[in-house]
Amino acid sequence: MASELLVFSMDKKPEKSIEERIVKLESKSALHTWMPILISGAALVVSIFAAENSHDANEFKKERVYVRAAPDRQCEVNYQVVDEKTSYLWLCWVVEATNLSEDKTGIRMARVIPSEGAVPFDTGQIEVVTGNPDQVMPIRTQKIEHPLKLEAREAQLIVVRMPVQASSQIRLTMTTKVMREIVSSHTLTMRALSNMFPVFDKCDAPGDDSNGQFCTKHFRVVLTTIQNGAYDSELLFRQRVP
Repeated sequence: MASELLVFSMDKKPEKSIEERIVKLESKSALHTWMPILISGAALVVSIFAAENSHDANEFKKERVYVRAAPDRQCEVNYQVVDEKTSYLWLCWVVEATNLSEDKTGIRMARVIPSEGAVPFDTGQIEVVTGNPDQVMPIRTQKIEHPLKLEAREAQLIVVRMPVQASSQIRLTMTTKVMREIVSSHTLTMRALSNMFPVFDKCDAPGDDSNGQFCTKHFRVVLTTIQNGAYDSELLFRQRVP
């Protein structure tokens, strides 16, 4: 009888003490307390990461057009006589428009502003550079009826023009038949014009950029997209001091 009791007592697991039970209950309680917090924290991190990625994606899709003048490209200047006292030079600049967005857009209008607060001059139809501008001087252009389409990350060269009243010296020079024939038979670029005559009787306000015999006139170009976004850049024209 004694041996049977001994075997029974060896097979039975010893009961845990009250202290051990309390510790186990506390650990389970702590796990249940922290688990929702850990899950919530992980969910917050995931949502922040997703929001940042969504924001970046939206930023890439948001319309952004970068506009800059291309001074190394030369366009042809036109001379227009209105009457004996009035004549105009159609200045021109080559402008590069780059679509920085992942979505396509289009340029529907180009304007040139001669000075701060002045009325912009609407250039009319968009004039696109055709062919290879590195091989043809001056560059060739073509006017298009519809807005200029810009695919994602695409850049296009366009020409913007603005009439300015010719200086008295130009008007006097152009009165000679020989000079008119020379101008009509030769291409007159902006670079050549700046080295020939002072286009304006006066330069900009004192304090503007001056360099020896040259002074700088400041303009701005504003390109308007089909989504009514407006993007601008500075245009410069250097001329000999009258």
